[in-house]
Amino acid sequence: MKQGKYSFLDGPNVTKTENKERVQARLKSLMARLASVAIHNPNEHTVFDPELDQADPLRGFGSPEHRKAVELAAEDAVIAYYIKQGYSYQRTTHLPCGYDFIFTRKQSALHVEVKGTAGATPRFFLTRNEHNAGLMLNPNWRLAMVTSALSDAPQVTEYNPRQLKEAFSLEPYVYIGAFAPKPEL
Repeated sequence: MKQGKYSFLDGPNVTKTENKERVQARLKSLMARLASVAIHNPNEHTVFDPELDQADPLRGFGSPEHRKAVELAAEDAVIAYYIKQGYSYQRTTHLPCGYDFIFTRKQSALHVEVKGTAGATPRFFLTRNEHNAGLMLNPNWRLAMVTSALSDAPQVTEYNPRQLKEAFSLEPYVYIGAFAPKPEL
């Protein structure tokens, strides 16, 4: 039988070594970093799996009413954030341009896409248009991420395209297959 090098880092009859203490310190550090996103005592009711509920893949993101409340609160927080920095703004949510607002100050203009969550951990959906027309092609594009959007103290973090790609893992969530009939020759 083969025993792993770190099978027992601590406990009765375990000799502490400098190496084991380093491993324990590293594990504690990693656990502390994951604490904000960990689901305590997960079960089938607390862990969201979009593949189990394909009829409503946004189920884990609250009801439509809750999502709308978060969206509006996030927009208000972002407007206040930029006004405090001396920007004026124009709403573009009704246009398919890949961002929600244009914030201007003197000669500079930022094209800002707003994302919000009621929780403390940032996560969001990015549409194809926000990704392609905004993130990938527009140097003035920014993502303003609002966490704790429904609280008395929402937190706004601004990301330019480079910072966003470094901070988040951006992966396609859904692909849409549309039938494309081929003309008969």
